[in-house]
Amino acid sequence: MNGDVAIINTLLDDAPVAALVGTRIYAYLAPEQTTLPYITVVSNGIEPSGTSKDTSSKIDVENLQVQLNDIDADANIGLGEKVRAALERFSGSVVSGGVTVDVISTWFEDQSKFKEREATRTLYITEHDYHVRIRRTPDYIKA
Repeated sequence: MNGDVAIINTLLDDAPVAALVGTRIYAYLAPEQTTLPYITVVSNGIEPSGTSKDTSSKIDVENLQVQLNDIDADANIGLGEKVRAALERFSGSVVSGGVTVDVISTWFEDQSKFKEREATRTLYITEHDYHVRIRRTPDYIKA
């Protein structure tokens, strides 16, 4: 599971996204009472390609959900546009974690907003799903 590292680091390095969330981008869950807005990234599985009984996959496609959380619905929409602009069709090497990404593509964007009531606040949540195509390095491939 390297796609989450690629997405998190790409978003942390993107100035428009960082201007809104700072470093509040988390794998799986955010700490309780995290300052809003924040982003969580969750892996929903990996599809290896080109495997056989003699070889491991050299390309994986990881399905990831990026969840945007805010108390302002309009601000959440704006954050979503910046996240999509940062991720859509990204290609290259993500330095932290040594992940080489062929391409990140939008798979599904849930434009409907979920409202979730916590004890002290209402969250507006938008979910984006992405496919991250990862070139596996020899370190990850067992002969």
